[in-house]
Amino acid sequence: MYAQYLIAFTAIFAAMFNLCAGFYIPEQSASDATTLPLAPRQEGFTYCVPNQAGKCIIAYLVTPGAKSPIRIELFTSDCQNMIGGKYSIDENASPNDIETTSYATSPTTKFTVKHAKEDKPADIKADGTKMVDWVRADREGKRIWTTNFVCHML
Repeated sequence: MYAQYLIAFTAIFAAMFNLCAGFYIPEQSASDATTLPLAPRQEGFTYCVPNQAGKCIIAYLVTPGAKSPIRIELFTSDCQNMIGGKYSIDENASPNDIETTSYATSPTTKFTVKHAKEDKPADIKADGTKMVDWVRADREGKRIWTTNFVCHML
């Protein structure tokens, strides 16, 4: 008598387990069986070249024809994390100072930008020292210049 209840309970339990496990463990379809490996984190920053520790990277990017064509990006030495920057800078503007984030660097590095230009990197100073040795690294319809600066990572 109890055997029929046990069989019914087991069948219901197995169905519920299969349903619940399906929510947590998705089935693999034939198209998922050959998924490509994940792209590296710096996929969008292909112009950033890794550097020695203690040197971070500043990138000066110009998108010709855009409404506010200039942006400045600051990266860690391995190009994996952005540690500051400023977007939507107009040509001939003198944007407020740009700093590295205090979550990544201590002390922060403060950048002063004077008269952003589209044809070459602006006059940029990092903690009062003029940025020199710009390297051109154009990509995807953008004019890009990069150089190093001393940073103190946490």
